[in-house]
Amino acid sequence: MLVINELFLHLKLLFRFNLPKTLIMKLDQTSFMEKTQNPIIQSVVVVIGVLIMMLIAKLIILAGSVVMGNRVFWIIAGTAILFFGIFNSIISLSVKDMNQYWTRSTLCYTALMVSSGFFAYVFSSMTITEAGSFKWIFMVLTFGYLFFLSVMRFMRKIVQIAQKEDDRWIQRQK
Repeated sequence: MLVINELFLHLKLLFRFNLPKTLIMKLDQTSFMEKTQNPIIQSVVVVIGVLIMMLIAKLIILAGSVVMGNRVFWIIAGTAILFFGIFNSIISLSVKDMNQYWTRSTLCYTALMVSSGFFAYVFSSMTITEAGSFKWIFMVLTFGYLFFLSVMRFMRKIVQIAQKEDDRWIQRQK
């Protein structure tokens, strides 16, 4: 958080304006885990990663240093979707309101699929059908994502039941 405060100090000196202290205090009080619990932030970070990876791949292709097919952009999109699905479902264990998280997560997952597919199409000039079996891969990733979320919810429910039983056992021992 010291780095963020220094950044604000430099911005203040650079642009000669005062930032409210409450903004700086609020940034200090949020932990990394609280920041990552927002599926919107998760998906935006993944989309930025997709763009960076696709730009690097396009530069490598244009430079001609490595021979890559245009399907590499669809591979990057699929990898990003899998990455989001795994980490989003793991982070769902620490969320207080799982129903709201699921709703936001599935909407962000859909937006991520559409945006990464769009970027893959723009960079490769291939539709998902022309790219081969990626239509089926995206479908498997979607069902896998829903399966991951369901498993995490089931695991959380088991832990809650075990904690209740543990509390009952402790109460009986007193």
